[in-house]
Amino acid sequence: MDEVIESVDEVEMYRITDVDSIDSFLMTIVSSTDLWMFLSSSGGVTAGRVGPDSCIFPYETDDRLHRSAGDVGPATVIRIESPTANAIWEPFGDRSGSTRRSLSKSLTGDAVVFEAEHVELGLRFRYRWAPSSRFGWVRTSTLTRLGSGSPVTIEIVDGLLDIMPWGISVTMQQQMSNLANAYRRSELVD
Repeated sequence: MDEVIESVDEVEMYRITDVDSIDSFLMTIVSSTDLWMFLSSSGGVTAGRVGPDSCIFPYETDDRLHRSAGDVGPATVIRIESPTANAIWEPFGDRSGSTRRSLSKSLTGDAVVFEAEHVELGLRFRYRWAPSSRFGWVRTSTLTRLGSGSPVTIEIVDGLLDIMPWGISVTMQQQMSNLANAYRRSELVD
């Protein structure tokens, strides 16, 4: 594990490499507006505007937040097809030794970047959380090919899990979570 200050997307950040080799820890992202976000270094997240009753992900205690990675917040699956191999990679779900993870936080505390690099496939997936006074919480994702090689075909599914329906209070979420889940709706879009 290394800790360094480096530039990520032209922003000076404090970076921890091999972050999954240490115990999970809690972070916040600061905002000049009424936005708030708590994140686990494991990827679990809760966030909202003003207070917990207007959260966009379930409002949880830090121990639950550490365990919620993969169930709440960002989820990414990448299918790679090349002349030499085919693979399915979950950058933050795959626990094989071929994926190295790092975590960066801006020196001002207003952005966090999660990064996963698949050494064998030569790919790096990165996502960033940052506040926007116009759009609220913004998550930006990038996939980069490291080095050169034969052409590959990539399909990506990238999104957010367990978004809270509007108007569900923390009390309802924590005491009647099945009822709150009944208010969620899924749609298929062609």
